[in-house]
Amino acid sequence: MKCQRIRMIFAFLSAGCILLAGIAEASDTPPAIDVIIGKLQERLRSTGDSGKVVCRKTLVCESQNISHFYMKRGYVPAWSKDGIPLSEVESMLKIIRNAHLQGLQPQDYHLGAIETALADLRPTLQQNDALAADRIVDLDFLLTDAFLLYGSHMLEGRVNPNRLLPSTWVANQRSADMTEALEEALNTHRIERTLAGFEPQYVGYERLKQALAQYRAVAAKGGWPTIPGGNQVRLKKGDRNRLVALLSLRLMLSGDLDVINGGDGGRFDHTLEEAVIAFQRRHGLKADGVVRQETLKALNVPVEKRIRQIELNLERWRWFPQDLGTRYILVNIPDYTLEVVNENRIVMDMRIIVGQRTIRNKVDPHTPVFSGRMTHLEINPYWNVPYSIATREILPELKKDPLYLSKKNMFLFSGKGKVDPTTVDWTKIHEKNFKYQIRQDPGAFNALSRIKFLFPNRFDVYLHDTPTRNLFKRSERDFSHGCMRIEKPVDLAVYLLNDPAEWSENKVLSTIRKGRNRPVYLPEPIDVHVQYWTAWVDGEGQVQFRDDVYRYDPMLELALKEKLYRVVPGEQVQKPVMSTTPSLTAVY
Repeated sequence: MKCQRIRMIFAFLSAGCILLAGIAEASDTPPAIDVIIGKLQERLRSTGDSGKVVCRKTLVCESQNISHFYMKRGYVPAWSKDGIPLSEVESMLKIIRNAHLQGLQPQDYHLGAIETALADLRPTLQQNDALAADRIVDLDFLLTDAFLLYGSHMLEGRVNPNRLLPSTWVANQRSADMTEALEEALNTHRIERTLAGFEPQYVGYERLKQALAQYRAVAAKGGWPTIPGGNQVRLKKGDRNRLVALLSLRLMLSGDLDVINGGDGGRFDHTLEEAVIAFQRRHGLKADGVVRQETLKALNVPVEKRIRQIELNLERWRWFPQDLGTRYILVNIPDYTLEVVNENRIVMDMRIIVGQRTIRNKVDPHTPVFSGRMTHLEINPYWNVPYSIATREILPELKKDPLYLSKKNMFLFSGKGKVDPTTVDWTKIHEKNFKYQIRQDPGAFNALSRIKFLFPNRFDVYLHDTPTRNLFKRSERDFSHGCMRIEKPVDLAVYLLNDPAEWSENKVLSTIRKGRNRPVYLPEPIDVHVQYWTAWVDGEGQVQFRDDVYRYDPMLELALKEKLYRVVPGEQVQKPVMSTTPSLTAVY
């Protein structure tokens, strides 16, 4: 009967499960359950000064929930019965071995240690109960820690961005009780289904996973060629040379040029020109079909680097909130774009200008990453100049010209009221004793221009119009102090107000022409998600790459190697709290 039971347990095993099958055949005298429970309790008590559980030999379990999980189940092993590993072991191994499909590393989930523990278990079952019990506990701890780690990483990401970039990033990550999830998964025999349920349930995440497989396939075949020539290269329609042939091959391998109808290999024809334009659009470059320095630089990025870029952005998807809402505004900082989405359909898009990439005078002008809720807009807004801008940009101008403010339609205030700038001895004023506020009234020079869109947040950043509209023609648009200047403010206002009778385009423009400040509340608030993706797949299935404007990719790359920033299951981390009180000051 015992042999029959063992054969039933392992009937599912294929050739890849030889270790488990071998254990089953060898386990004629498994250790008694009370011996295993006693060993498990002993190991949990022997945590030492660190308070951490040792999974196996010198390998410390990363999850802080190990003890809690086993205490709740009476210290009974989770992954074996009567000394025999359960079928859930192979399910967990399958998940770990396929972790690379999610852009994760199988070794981070004890793959080697679990396989070694399985191999070590077989001979000990034929020796003594104490040693066998120790090996069974090894396996149990490793598998439990792997489940808790993998589940937490799928749900929240491997890195906590609120810890990595506390001043510019707020991620409202998903959460769940992983120990409860593991218990339920074991009881229902649904390890794989449970962990799959923790994946980000967004089409964008699934598309990026597919792109990862696609680019890895290219890498497995040797990648794509490098096109030599450096800054001197300029390839255009009509050229015929060896570099054109290399260019054709390069674009075929990345899918930009049709392999079958790829044109004349050595001649830069119309088909190749269209392929270059497609490539340029996918990389946020000037799409003119001419290969110059910037296009050549993007062409020569190795496929391995693109693969890593995709993996880093899969991690960012895992920081996403549980629900974006059915109707929302989505900003992608590296793409300099804004989209309005309604029921998974883009109903409006536009170019934007984001915060500068260079940090000067210890002031961080980066546009922050966060989610907020837009409640109202202002037509003809005032601009209350932030202290950092007032002291570091405007004060030097006032020292040169006390009439500077009046020329910019700005006014100076102190705690006692309005102050005439010409009465102040600006030679004695510096950053530390600057006790004034500066306000710019509505008008042609106003930095926020005609409309400001408010979604209260602790960063005091908003969407707004801009008087410098020529900057929207640039391909790289990082010129602001943190706020997002938008290309089509009137169109956005008309859409959000959603009242053709009261707020048609003509009515909005008429209100602007009156020049008076007017707040208007939206009939329906809308969520705003400001995100940072340097790689994604668009609605047409095109893999998009963008320049890492704030150099966040290498920071994330490093953080993934450092335990300081990692998500640890069971660790008490304070959730970010977004301010709901609007500030009088807004950067621009």
